[in-house]
Amino acid sequence: MSFKKKKEMKSMGTLQVRIIRCFNIKSISITGNVDPYVIITTGHEYSWNKHNSKTRIVYKNKNPVWDQAFAFKVKRYQTGCGANDTVGS
Repeated sequence: MSFKKKKEMKSMGTLQVRIIRCFNIKSISITGNVDPYVIITTGHEYSWNKHNSKTRIVYKNKNPVWDQAFAFKVKRYQTGCGANDTVGS
């Protein structure tokens, strides 16, 4: 019985992401406090190379400043942006 080696994808480079700040976060708690953070996910939901990173928590702040940088090795990529905004009347 022979086993084939899985082909390894070579890295295309590094994706650098910087999370800077957020403004006017609405509170969903009864106390009115907000403890915001940001989660960054790379890779597909069911992928073996899925990776999560998280900013630090900024306690009791509706206008948090993180100014944190993250770097991820990229093997292949797809970008996208979307919104549910309606333009016009």
